[in-house]
Amino acid sequence: MLRTVINTLIIASIIAILYFVVGQSYVKFYSGGRAEILEVAAKINELCHTNKSCPVALEGWQALNMDRGSLRNGSMFYYPVLGRKIGESEERKDYQEFTLIYSFFAPDHWFEVQGGVGKKVTSGWKSR
Repeated sequence: MLRTVINTLIIASIIAILYFVVGQSYVKFYSGGRAEILEVAAKINELCHTNKSCPVALEGWQALNMDRGSLRNGSMFYYPVLGRKIGESEERKDYQEFTLIYSFFAPDHWFEVQGGVGKKVTSGWKSR
């Protein structure tokens, strides 16, 4: 009887540790994080269409790398992408696309949302 109780406590402790270390980010993502990142992406995409350029600063987001415009807000990361070349010698200097990433405990898998000027918002799971 005592051995069964101890085994149950050990198994419950292992499950609790796994939840707090790994599972909590997945629970957070599926209980509102996915809807949040898609909502943010739709707003950013609307700004891209309106301004003909994607923003490099967002209210409430922290800068990660000042020269690239990378931002972070909780588990979400925002990366604006410079426009493609127009002609042989002319190059666009404004940001035409963006990538939003929802990061988890394991850095090998993430949820990514992309959009930009003249593009629809697309999303999906990515891995290395």
